[in-house]
Amino acid sequence: MLLSFHHPSVRLHKPYGDGIRQRRSDRLAELVERFPAIAAVLCGHAHTAAGTIFAGKSLVVAAGDRIGSQTALGGGEGAGPRGPPPGLAFHVLENGTLTTHYRYLT
Repeated sequence: MLLSFHHPSVRLHKPYGDGIRQRRSDRLAELVERFPAIAAVLCGHAHTAAGTIFAGKSLVVAAGDRIGSQTALGGGEGAGPRGPPPGLAFHVLENGTLTTHYRYLT
């Protein structure tokens, strides 16, 4: 089972994403820990592809989906020399294991 949210539930160490992250993520963590069938937590809206751990599960953040929406490392905004192009995350969940493939649109 995958649990999906629009906003990330952890700090991503990016000003934009951290400013819009979910509040009271401790309550979500309690829920995730109670349901072992949850293989991973998915989210977006941070405008950067990222991965981390949340409540003992993989947390996968999708990339921005349009030109100029990706956040570059180091704080710059936009595509091209300042950031990656828009992208998508494709997920395969098999036997409780999540594999994510990122594809960037050029």
